[in-house]
Amino acid sequence: MVFAIGFVSLFFARALFVWFYNRTGYSVLLVAIFHASFDAAISQLSSDVVPGSNTARFLIFTAVIVVFAAAVIIATKGQLGRAKEAVETQAGVSDLDM
Repeated sequence: MVFAIGFVSLFFARALFVWFYNRTGYSVLLVAIFHASFDAAISQLSSDVVPGSNTARFLIFTAVIVVFAAAVIIATKGQLGRAKEAVETQAGVSDLDM
């Protein structure tokens, strides 16, 4: 069961990383720094912030990731911060068609 929850949380974490990549102007360096700080925060702060078993910590941090990522997905209407031009190009729509 924990594996399935972890697998689902990876999807949501990936959505956060894609959103951050799009919002930083496609900067791989900033996303790598965000990813490293994200991992460090989870591994170091988890025992300090949430006392208890490892499973409880895992479930709490997974819930935080899922809620934050779901908020980003809903707020961006599934576009995850992509530029309007990129969305129009992918859909085959341009300003000339309107």
